[in-house]
Amino acid sequence: MVHRTDPKLDGRRLVVACGREHGRQLVDQYRGRPVVEPEQWAAKIMRALDQHSEGLSETELAEATGLTPAEIEIGVRWQAMAAVDWHARFGAVGLQEPAGAGVLLRP
Repeated sequence: MVHRTDPKLDGRRLVVACGREHGRQLVDQYRGRPVVEPEQWAAKIMRALDQHSEGLSETELAEATGLTPAEIEIGVRWQAMAAVDWHARFGAVGLQEPAGAGVLLRP
């Protein structure tokens, strides 16, 4: 889990439940979800790009995310695969693209 705006909150997830039992179920559900590093890297990239609408160079992106160039490449590929999957399941007509479907890198 990567927090949308605050890197200090990465790894934490806020859940809202109807009661204690439902809260326990949600905690158990999220505890059992495996950590997929490329997914986390993609989220860190999207967070950095969201905070820099003018775009970032590859060096600036590495500094903003704390990722290596190889991790950035894998994260971008993960996001591209997620966008292809989203379009395959939902199509493009009348639906909004998922967040981060485009990546803006400056030379």
